[in-house]
Amino acid sequence: MANPSDRQTPLARGKRAAWAGILTNTALAVFKLVAGVVGNSYALVADAIESIADVASSSIVLRGLQLAGRDPDEQYPFGYGKAESIAGATVALMLFGAAIGIAIEAIREIRTPHHAPAWWTLLVLVVVVAIKGVLSRRVGTVGSEIGSTAVRTDAQHHFSDALTSAAAFIGISIAVIRGPGWEAADDWAALDRWTPEWLAEQFGDVSIEVTADRELDPKYEDNFTAHRRTITFREFVDRVRTEEGNDVYLVAKNRLLEREEFGRLLADFSYPAGILDEATSAQAPRLWLGPKGTVTPLHHDSTNILFAQIYGRKLVRLISPFEIENVYNDRACFSAVDLDHLDLDEFPMMRDVVVLETVLEPGDLLLFPLGWWHWVGSLDVSISLSFQNFAVHGRPIVWQHQTAARGR
Repeated sequence: MANPSDRQTPLARGKRAAWAGILTNTALAVFKLVAGVVGNSYALVADAIESIADVASSSIVLRGLQLAGRDPDEQYPFGYGKAESIAGATVALMLFGAAIGIAIEAIREIRTPHHAPAWWTLLVLVVVVAIKGVLSRRVGTVGSEIGSTAVRTDAQHHFSDALTSAAAFIGISIAVIRGPGWEAADDWAALDRWTPEWLAEQFGDVSIEVTADRELDPKYEDNFTAHRRTITFREFVDRVRTEEGNDVYLVAKNRLLEREEFGRLLADFSYPAGILDEATSAQAPRLWLGPKGTVTPLHHDSTNILFAQIYGRKLVRLISPFEIENVYNDRACFSAVDLDHLDLDEFPMMRDVVVLETVLEPGDLLLFPLGWWHWVGSLDVSISLSFQNFAVHGRPIVWQHQTAARGR
C-alpha cells in the first residue's frame, strides 16, 4: 500500500485550488450582489446567488481533500481516500440541481417585465466572466494533474458560473441596447423577489388597508366599505400564510400602490410596449394579495383590464358580454350566479351559457375586455396586478350604457 505521505503534495495543491475557489467566489458574490442592486439588474443578483453556490461547492471539495489526507486508523484501516470521491459526487449533484433550477426560473421569469438595468452592469459581467474563466481553467488543470475527480468537478462548477454570467450579459445587452419594451430580457437569468415573505420583510411594520370578515357577508363586494380593516403588513402576511378561504384579501380598491411607502415597488415592473402606456396612467396599477381560496364573484368591469399574475396561481372563468340576459345580472355589475356552486334549478338560463376557463401562473397576462363577465379564484397564496392604462389613441373606452346592451 502506498505511503500516505506520498499524496501530500497533490493534496496540498488540491486544497490550494479549493481555497482559491472559496475566496474568489466570495469576493465575486459580494461584487455582483452590490452591482446588481445598485444597477437595477436582477440578472446580476441571480448570478451572485450562483457564486454563493460555488463557495459551497469549493468548501465541500476542501473538506473532502482534508479528510482524504488523514492517515488510516482503526475505524478506516484503508484510509479516507473515498472522502474525495464523495465530495466530487456531491458537487456534481449540486451542479446538476443548479442547472435545472436556473433553467426553470429563467423560463418562468422571462415574461415578467422590469425596468432596464444600468449600462455599466455589462462591464461588471465582462470582468466576472474573465475571472471565472481563468479560475475554471486553472482549477481544472490542477484537478487533472493530481488526478482528483472532486477538483475537476469543482472546476466545472466554476465554468457553469461563467456561463450563467455570459447569459446574464446577453440578457442585459438586449435590455440596454433595445431600450424600453425590452426590459424583461434582463429577467432571463433572474429570480422574482415578490413573495409574501419578502414584502413582509420590506414593509412589515407599515399599516395597510385590507378587506376582512368577507365570509360573513354574501354581498361583501357591494359592502366593501364595511369590510375595510387596518392591519400591519406582517400581521396580514401571517394570516395569508396560515388561513385558507375568502375571509381576508388585499384587493384593488385598497389602492396599496398609490401610497408613498410602497412607491418603490413600481420600479419592479414595467409596461409592455405597445400594450400599456406608462405616460397615460392616471393611477397606479392595482395590487391583489391573498390566501388560497379568495374569490372575486362573477362580474364585469366597465373598462378594459390587463391582469398580471405575479405569484401563485389563479383560476379564471370568463363569459361573453352577449350573455348578459342569461347571467342574472341582479345588481350593478354583479351576477347572482355562483359559478363555484352552480344551481341550474335556480338559474336555468345558465344551462347553455359557455363558460371559458383558464389557470393563470406567474408571468401570465390576461386581458379582461370591457363588459366580459369574469370570476376569479386563488388556487394558492397569490399576488396579482391589474392595469387600465392602455396605449390607445384618444380616451379609453368606458362601458357606461349597460341598459343599451340588454336591448341588443
